[in-house]
Amino acid sequence: MSIYLNAAVNRFSVTYDLVEAEKARVLGQVAQAMDFYERAIKGARDNEYIQEEALAYELAAEFYEARGIEEFAQLYMTKAHYGYVRWGAKAKVKDLEQRYPQFFTKTSSSSTKTTTTILSTDSKTSTELDLTSVLKASQALSGEIVLNTLLEKMMKIVIENAGAQKGYLIFNKQGQWVIEASGTVDTKEFKVLPSISIETQHDCISIGIVNYVIRTQESLILNDALHEGNFTRDSYILKHQTKSVLCVPLVNQSKLAGLLYLENNQTIGTFTKDRLEVLKLLTSQIFISIENAELYTNLQASSSELTVKNTELLKANRQLEAEIGERKQVEAALRLSEERFRLAIDNIPDTFVIYDAKRRFEFVNAFGVSRSGYPLEAYIGHTDDEIHPPEVTNPYLPLLQKTIETRTKQTGECQISLPGCDPFTIIVTYVPLLNEYGEIHQILGITHDITKRKQTEEALRDSQERLQAILDNSIASIYVKDVKGRYILVNRQAATHLQLEPEEIQGKTDEDLLPRSFADALRANDHKVFGTGNPLEFEEVMPLDDGLHTFISIKVPLKDAAGMIYAVCGISTDITERKRAEEQLLQNAFYDPLTGLPNRALFMERLGHTLERAKRHENYLFAVLFLDLDRFKVINDSLGHLMGDQLLVAIARKLEICIRSTDTAARLGGDEFTILLAGIHNVSDTIQVAQRIQQQLALPFELDGQEVFTTASIGIALSSTQSYDKPEELLRDADTAMYQAKGLGKARYELFNPGMYEDAVARLQLETDLRRAIERQEFRVYYQPIVSLSSGRISGFEALLRWQHPERGLVSPANFIPLAEETGLIVEIGYWVLQEACRQMQAWRLRLGTSSPHQISVNLSIKQFSQADLIQQIADILHSTGLAADALVLEITESVIMENSSQAMIALSQLRSLGIKLSIDDFGIGYSSLGRLHSFPISGLKIDRSFVSPIGAKPGNKEMIETIITLAHKLDYQVTAEGVETASQLALLRQLNCEYGQGYFFSHPLDNSGAEALIMVNPQ
Repeated sequence: MSIYLNAAVNRFSVTYDLVEAEKARVLGQVAQAMDFYERAIKGARDNEYIQEEALAYELAAEFYEARGIEEFAQLYMTKAHYGYVRWGAKAKVKDLEQRYPQFFTKTSSSSTKTTTTILSTDSKTSTELDLTSVLKASQALSGEIVLNTLLEKMMKIVIENAGAQKGYLIFNKQGQWVIEASGTVDTKEFKVLPSISIETQHDCISIGIVNYVIRTQESLILNDALHEGNFTRDSYILKHQTKSVLCVPLVNQSKLAGLLYLENNQTIGTFTKDRLEVLKLLTSQIFISIENAELYTNLQASSSELTVKNTELLKANRQLEAEIGERKQVEAALRLSEERFRLAIDNIPDTFVIYDAKRRFEFVNAFGVSRSGYPLEAYIGHTDDEIHPPEVTNPYLPLLQKTIETRTKQTGECQISLPGCDPFTIIVTYVPLLNEYGEIHQILGITHDITKRKQTEEALRDSQERLQAILDNSIASIYVKDVKGRYILVNRQAATHLQLEPEEIQGKTDEDLLPRSFADALRANDHKVFGTGNPLEFEEVMPLDDGLHTFISIKVPLKDAAGMIYAVCGISTDITERKRAEEQLLQNAFYDPLTGLPNRALFMERLGHTLERAKRHENYLFAVLFLDLDRFKVINDSLGHLMGDQLLVAIARKLEICIRSTDTAARLGGDEFTILLAGIHNVSDTIQVAQRIQQQLALPFELDGQEVFTTASIGIALSSTQSYDKPEELLRDADTAMYQAKGLGKARYELFNPGMYEDAVARLQLETDLRRAIERQEFRVYYQPIVSLSSGRISGFEALLRWQHPERGLVSPANFIPLAEETGLIVEIGYWVLQEACRQMQAWRLRLGTSSPHQISVNLSIKQFSQADLIQQIADILHSTGLAADALVLEITESVIMENSSQAMIALSQLRSLGIKLSIDDFGIGYSSLGRLHSFPISGLKIDRSFVSPIGAKPGNKEMIETIITLAHKLDYQVTAEGVETASQLALLRQLNCEYGQGYFFSHPLDNSGAEALIMVNPQ
């Protein structure tokens, strides 16, 4: 009975400790909870109460897990699991394994686990941690509630456990990294510092190492800092001859809140992974202890302050009692007024602020706070330039300053760019409030957003300009007349017919501009449209300078919102020439109506006769010249079709000058001309004619007072080149030689040879094979890894197109992509590559999980970029493959966005809105600059391999790459270097802080199975 009683008391004691621990946990008394859990565990273990010991371990594990101390939670949960196994509680064991799979998942031992990266890093074996000593140290920290004493004790425990000579505790306070405590073993001095900024402590710590750990949020161990690692050239390391360095990130509530920086200048290899693990366990307790100490300090201060305020409050209450009635009424009225003011101000869709005389914010309304993205507390008591960067404040601060200087109201229009939102335009007004001395004591500011109005005005202006441009470039006469016959709108063509400017016609009637008989006829037709309310077609005659012209006029009634006709729109096309052509059809059957030269039919007839004569006379020689004007489309589009026609006529006259009367110059159509040189002596006669033509075309053409220059590419086919049977064969070969001349630079002539025909046939065959390749699915996608130069891991792949030709084997893109671009096949091929790359990327993600690469890069051609349905096509591909948009990177060339800047901005913005990343490919070989690219929503760029390959050999190449990387980083772009093939190139790129690399040094392009094998040996 005595034994039973003793046991009951002991069991009650264990249960009591657990209840007290849970009570302390609920009340947030961390140190007390930890102490009671340990007492309960010890009591159960000493008395061999297996059930109570397992329960105590389980509750302690849940307590540590809730506090975010995963290492302690796993240790205690493992002990609880073992206890329940010993007790035989199978259901409880299974319950723990299901509730906490992260603690019981079978993984490789940390002592044998290695990680292979493409740059290779060594892995070391961890030893078992002395958890008992860690717990004792943790408990010592948790029991201290005086903040300064806690920080001193903390530094002493950390330095002793890590084997360091000195160390610093660094915290992030309001965005600034400061040193809060330090410790030195040599002087045995552990002290709290007054939040010293790390930027001023270059002689105490390595700023480079600290910034690296802040950026990566990963622990850094330097076993021999002077000779190994990425910081051997760090100025601090070199100056102090530092041997061992350990820098550990301190995470509080999943955010980086501080750093622990330790050094040992006497021995290398001081900081092992075992000690790092010990420090991780200790640092888990740091923020818990600091929070408790701060709470205690705040409680003490609040208590003292409360006592003082209580005394003051009692005194104030006695004074207020006498006037409470009247004051309540005043306060109620004031509060009502303030509430109404606040309600009104907070609900206006404008930013309303009040400054004091020194430009510090005293008030910001709800709209202003919401628009800025900053909390109200960030504004009150601060000035604009203390909150926003100069690029935000520069537009409006001069206006505010002028208000202060002149003490008068100021209003102006400004464009603002706040972080995280698109630029917007505002009207800002500042009103100074003066005191009785005429001095400013407050400034009222109100800003009204006029961005939408600006955009609407600009869109309207653009629409009007586009409409006017379309109208003015139409060959038809287009006009609008109101119900009284007054011209509201006329295009350039209509004005040209009347030999007036458009503005001279507006407001006038046909009676003002034309003879009465013609004006009456036009007005009668207008009345028919007004009467019927339907579109009608008329044939109208008008007198022009060169005689009467016939027009086909389509007249459409224009109606307002009420359905009332307010005007008539007419489109009149001059059909005079067509009329004349119909009348003289037979006469002009064999002549070009524009130039008067023979047309194709007559030319081919004469060429056929000449060929038959050559067949009858063995030594008879003739030649065919095929001319195509260079850049005629540019001239035609810029100067108009009338000017283009004048140029064609002028060229026809010059061609006639360059040939004999027995020769034939013809116009085949457009800007193509042919010449038949009959009865020549040798090839030099033909060359002389070609040279004369080039000389004549080199002279300027005077067209309507404007000088126009043009050149021609000329192809020559000699009758003696080969045996011709049909005239079409000669014309074909001359045409082939002409295209050869264009390909060699234009403004030249080329003689046809059989090799040209063979090349043309081969090119045609390649195009045919290329079209069939799409149908037969002969294309393949290869994948080349893109590697992080800091971690050595594969960050993604670039999808590269290959053609598996059934006869030629694997064809390089250089041999078929230019033809695909020229023929437009690249659009279909490009979408296929994008579909296949996204499908493969999603397959890797599903199959490999977290080991899969983060993103896939796919090139987007300029032809694809010009497609109207580009955004929808890409969105459909992402939807069909299931790939997340942020896993796709589209690579575009500089020319895509620089040649189509306005269209490109819209398309790029739409792609970014889908979540897709954008990168500039082959940067540096185009004609753009980072300064022009900054406004486009891209996230990265690739340095072309032509810069990377000659690093170290070509003078100035390193400086150019460094400049590109520096400017890119200032614009927040990530940089990838292409063509990395040697270790020296890799080392230099690392030194220049280039983020990513791609090239044969890492891997050749691989098919999908090879790429997957590479991923498996290089997990993410």
